[in-house]
Amino acid sequence: MKTFCAILLLLFCCNQAFPQSWSSKHVYFNKEGYLKYTPDQYGNTIPVFSAVGYSGNRKDIPVVPTVKTITPVKGDNTAHIQRALNEIASMPLDTHGFRGALLLKKGTYPIAGTVRIAASGVVLRGEGEETILLATGKEQRNLVSINGSGARKEINGSRRRILDKYLPTGTFTFRVSSTEGWKVNDKIVVFRPGTKAWISALKMDQIAVRDSTSKQWAPAEYDLHFERTITAIEGDRITIDAPLMMPLEEKFGGGEVYQYSFEGRISQVGVEHLSCVSEFAHATDEEHARTAVYVNRAEQGWVQYVTAKHFVFSCVDLGHLSKNFTVQYCRSLEPKSPITGGRRYSFNNDGQYHLVQHCYASEGRHDFVTGARVCGPNVFFHCKAENTHADIGPHHRWAVGTLYDNIVTDGEINIQDRGNWGTGHGWAGVTQVLWHCTAPKAAVQNPWVSGYNYSIGLKGTRYEGRLKGRLNGEWEGLNKTGLTPASLYRAQLEEEERREDSVYKAARETLQKQVLKDAAAALQLEPVTITAHSSVRSAGGPHDFFSEGDYWWPDPASPDSPYIQKDGLSNPDNFTKHREVMIRFSKVLGSLASAYRIAPRTEYVVHAVKHARAWFSDSATYMYPSLLYAQAIKGRVTGRGIGIIDAIQLMEVAQALYVMRDDPAMDEETYYGFQQWFSRYLQWLRTHPYGIDEMNAKNNHGTCWVMQAAVFAKFTGNNEVMRFCMDRYKNVLLPAQMEQDGSFPLELKRTKPYGYSIFNLDAMATICQVLSTPEDELWNHHTADGKNIRKGISFLYPFMADKSKWPYPQDVMYWNQWPVAQPFLLFGANAFGEKNWLNTWKKLEHNPSEKEVIRNLPVRHPLIWL
Repeated sequence: MKTFCAILLLLFCCNQAFPQSWSSKHVYFNKEGYLKYTPDQYGNTIPVFSAVGYSGNRKDIPVVPTVKTITPVKGDNTAHIQRALNEIASMPLDTHGFRGALLLKKGTYPIAGTVRIAASGVVLRGEGEETILLATGKEQRNLVSINGSGARKEINGSRRRILDKYLPTGTFTFRVSSTEGWKVNDKIVVFRPGTKAWISALKMDQIAVRDSTSKQWAPAEYDLHFERTITAIEGDRITIDAPLMMPLEEKFGGGEVYQYSFEGRISQVGVEHLSCVSEFAHATDEEHARTAVYVNRAEQGWVQYVTAKHFVFSCVDLGHLSKNFTVQYCRSLEPKSPITGGRRYSFNNDGQYHLVQHCYASEGRHDFVTGARVCGPNVFFHCKAENTHADIGPHHRWAVGTLYDNIVTDGEINIQDRGNWGTGHGWAGVTQVLWHCTAPKAAVQNPWVSGYNYSIGLKGTRYEGRLKGRLNGEWEGLNKTGLTPASLYRAQLEEEERREDSVYKAARETLQKQVLKDAAAALQLEPVTITAHSSVRSAGGPHDFFSEGDYWWPDPASPDSPYIQKDGLSNPDNFTKHREVMIRFSKVLGSLASAYRIAPRTEYVVHAVKHARAWFSDSATYMYPSLLYAQAIKGRVTGRGIGIIDAIQLMEVAQALYVMRDDPAMDEETYYGFQQWFSRYLQWLRTHPYGIDEMNAKNNHGTCWVMQAAVFAKFTGNNEVMRFCMDRYKNVLLPAQMEQDGSFPLELKRTKPYGYSIFNLDAMATICQVLSTPEDELWNHHTADGKNIRKGISFLYPFMADKSKWPYPQDVMYWNQWPVAQPFLLFGANAFGEKNWLNTWKKLEHNPSEKEVIRNLPVRHPLIWL
């Protein structure tokens, strides 16, 4: 009876702490943790949107090396910047398709014209908001243009008829009249013709005439060309990389497929880390720069960390012939123009496969918007608009396949028949999905034919829309909290990654039961920080981290005199409480984030934020972003650089927050506050004498400095420090610490050679895991004399599989507790496909209990790192 009552109390407490979760009938997690899509009677489902963005968001946006740097010149800087860009454009492409980045140093660059990126592999980069591109003069124009040349061209003789009489929304595979001459990775267009019958069924030949500009829809203007890539061919059946975004119906003309070429389209291009500002005469002036960054005839690129102020039209405008761009962490502020049609489209998307995420707009009209005949998939994710003057959503004339995921606005979101607005906007779109959005007012209507529009978990007021008598959209969970998944896009993306990554799948299967158990336990724990414990031997205050050197002991001859060293032997009476609560913090967040990767539930994020706030922002309990008093030695020093190694316990905290960053419970202001804490710590780590001493340590301490600096730099978006860590790994750690056989001589000389060798290799492998990019793959980096990380893993692996073969002295302590499931085995298996390494990792202990082992296991939650 007592147990039963305790369970009831526990359930009551959980329900009080977190909103009751619920799932959509259209998309939900099945028992295995995978998304299940419910079809209608014809097979139509909400489609998968995860192929959008740079490289389908399966690769991080790369840190392209700077190859030229300039500063502002007096007067107009258009030619000055363009010469530098042209110089880079003349350089050869590297193996990853890049030529290099132009760095604009801090300062103001007056620009009377347009700065153009017209060649592949070129990146325009500033030093943050203090790099200002100032659009001068009275001409309406684009300030920065990323634009290739030419157009998409059908390859003669390649067109094939789709044989299926009805293909539902969400379909990846279909039959064609012939696949002869086609192969996997071919670029194709799925063509859906505009027909008179379809327009009539949609009633777009009956638009009420408003004035002489009103137009009925014409079939020839509504041909849709969806770009796709073939991923599989089996007989007459092909599979494509992204699903159909609307049904193809024989009665409305069916569909065809053709191959295409686009010779002038550029790729691997970007604009980042700068501000764009337009001059203007008054609040409604529109005789000045129109758009900050315009993109067209370009694919596989990005615009990130760009702030635009005072432009007539937009911060970023993605044209019809653009594809696979990521626009993130951009802001559109204080546009200057009349508040009327054709102005203030803060983030406008007319292209395909685009991802706009973590962006902000103020004083716009249509802030996150698509235009006419836009062929999805496209995604707007985790964006916010304030002081709006109109609505968010598809604007006019049949945009297809857009996900609005966690969009927050103080204006309206509408998906509707816009009737005779404009020159005859008509039906704005189909397969438009609102997921977990917030708006004071929203209308979602279904078109008469050809699909559905959805509102799932909207917070706001539902209204009928401009025109009455239209079909209701698919509404579900209005003003109901606890929608799971909280983000459809992130859930779809995570699932695609899991399905593609066999090592991740094996790790998940191995760890899932324990991960969910640990997360359930973590949800019951309240935050405990260093302020809960103190030591009279600490020279710092209550917010200062304090620890004592492990191998330092009282002198038996004189207990009150300075401590003496006993290498390899830990003093059990030293103060360790701060280290213990930091490890506890790391385990809580690591457990919650690991469970979040398996099943992205908001309650995991809510609890993680609660703990992180206690450590990083609560004035009563936070920790100073420094380790001035770590590894102190009584009677000798109040702190040492060697103590910086204690902060490796915060790596999984940063990584956990990074994994959960896109959940609605992690609002941008809160996340930015956490980033700022780590930025301050990173600055201290790089500039304080303790940090510099530790960086220059020749053994595992130097490795761990690079490891934690890399993790914190990635978390804070500090590309400079990430590049520094890459270079240090290549030019210092690997050549100086590793022997030709893959061993670490300095670790083998220690009193615990086995444990220290494992520890150092774990740290190096984690550096490779964190910093490797397709453009700079640390896993495959070799020194001039042939040293590389694979050689290090190959050296230690036999002694992981069978410790009895270890040819060196046994460790003086904890010999029996090693090895456990070391991350270098898992990361190495992931990088090199070595099944033996993976199988050994699976067999080893995944939940060690020995405190010293836990302390020296930098990665305890591998699911958040893969």
